[in-house]
Amino acid sequence: MSIKSLGYGIAAFLAAYALMAFFANALVEAGVYASGGVVIQIMGYLVPVFAGYVAASKAPRWRIAHGIVGGSIGIMLAMLAPMLIDPEYTPSGTLVILVWFAVLAALGAVFGDHVAKKRAA
Repeated sequence: MSIKSLGYGIAAFLAAYALMAFFANALVEAGVYASGGVVIQIMGYLVPVFAGYVAASKAPRWRIAHGIVGGSIGIMLAMLAPMLIDPEYTPSGTLVILVWFAVLAALGAVFGDHVAKKRAA
């Protein structure tokens, strides 16, 4: 595993989630969050796809594996952070969310692998 490509995937995940949080805050302040809630949900699904794409396109080999791990490790860290603060906190559906984000990251990884192969040719 290439630590550099995993780092790119995690950084892309965090940057995309920060952008999503900024956009959600702007919608709430404007008073149109109810109509923009669908946009936030769509952005939430695109974040692991984008992170998987970035990790896969930066990986030297095993691009799809790098994309899956790099795209889904961000949500794993985000879900484990509250458990480190409060050991009695157990989020429900953790495994389902991790698997879902890994599948979404795999979609981005396949696309990133395709783009990297096209660039190399």
